[in-house]
Amino acid sequence: MYGVRRDGTPSNKIAEYRIIRDDSGNPVSMYEPIVSPERWYQVQKWMRDRHPGGGYWQGEPTGVLSAMKLLYCECGSYMTHGGSGTKKHYRCRRRVVKPGQHMGTVAIGAKGIEEYLARRVLAVIGTAQHDEATVTVLAHASARYAHDQEQQDSSPVRQERDRLLAERANLRHSRQKHHAEKRRAVLKGGFIDAVAQDEWDKTERALRECLKALDARVAELGNNERVELPCSAWLPRDGSDPIGPGSWWDQATRDDKRAFFRLFLDRVEVRKAYRYAGQGVPTASRVSITWAGGVILDALPDTERLHKPA
Repeated sequence: MYGVRRDGTPSNKIAEYRIIRDDSGNPVSMYEPIVSPERWYQVQKWMRDRHPGGGYWQGEPTGVLSAMKLLYCECGSYMTHGGSGTKKHYRCRRRVVKPGQHMGTVAIGAKGIEEYLARRVLAVIGTAQHDEATVTVLAHASARYAHDQEQQDSSPVRQERDRLLAERANLRHSRQKHHAEKRRAVLKGGFIDAVAQDEWDKTERALRECLKALDARVAELGNNERVELPCSAWLPRDGSDPIGPGSWWDQATRDDKRAFFRLFLDRVEVRKAYRYAGQGVPTASRVSITWAGGVILDALPDTERLHKPA
């Protein structure tokens, strides 16, 4: 896929790559694959479960977020669980300080970040109706949940669904990038000429049609024995605190919470508290979340109604 210049004309510079698919939504192959698709995805799963530096992650995690390849420091190092009682925390496990990285260590309270992430996830579940970004997150979470519920080995249907969801996320990012480029062009020049506007409209229509086709195929694949997220079990029915006493979160085991986070989150990054040595610094100001499918949610509508009552 080629990019667009600032004046709106097509560029000969490659901006991104996208899978070419046939009328049925299957990837077009140039030649016979070296390994079967089934084995390919088995290998990818095996690689994801391994430590990026070699060796396996610890088998018995001590914290909800530990040893699951999810929680990272701003320097890129993973964070481990430590402490006891009210002093339990996650700490950066960096071995060597590289240029441009933080000095000292980075730590954050375990209970604070776990509850903050739980509220963010529950807010997405409880408020996502027609927002495109949150719908994408829920689609990926649903696919992961269905995968976890399947008792049989990987099937061609599930593999195709996973590929389609990945392609949908790529298309959504392309659409966001397209809109951002158009905004920059307008801010810089104040207007867009007719030729450039026509190119913008053509690109937008093409992206919209691709998303529509992918959504239709995903829906078709999900018609048979569809497994849905148990959202009603996670959310309170009486409008009470979603992680308060008696809630699903309050009664869930550590393994249940870990499985819950795996459905919705891809990566959580913690920034160093440069003021007050971490005292009184809101958790939200230090935590960045990459959601399932690589989605970044800058803001959540109506999030406050799922926050703990004063």
